[in-house]
Amino acid sequence: MIASLSLLVALVAIGNRAWPSERFIPVMATTIVIGIGYTVYSEWLNTVVRKTWEYSELMPTIPILGSGLSPLLQWVIVPTVGFALIRSRYARNSTRR
Repeated sequence: MIASLSLLVALVAIGNRAWPSERFIPVMATTIVIGIGYTVYSEWLNTVVRKTWEYSELMPTIPILGSGLSPLLQWVIVPTVGFALIRSRYARNSTRR
């Protein structure tokens, strides 16, 4: 849900009808930034404010943000791979036309 909404907001804010052939990188970057921002906020809200859960001592965290390294890496790696697949599929389909 977070990924879908992040992409939707990015497409509405900076995408256009020609996406993904135009403005691909800005939409990708904005989607990832929104996802990271929400993740940092959500983890802060749940670990500091609500105290509904906490990290194990084994979880590497980023001291400045207080967020776990795994959730942030997921927001960099998984969407980047997904966007790369979208781009390669679009490029492959557009050359067939």
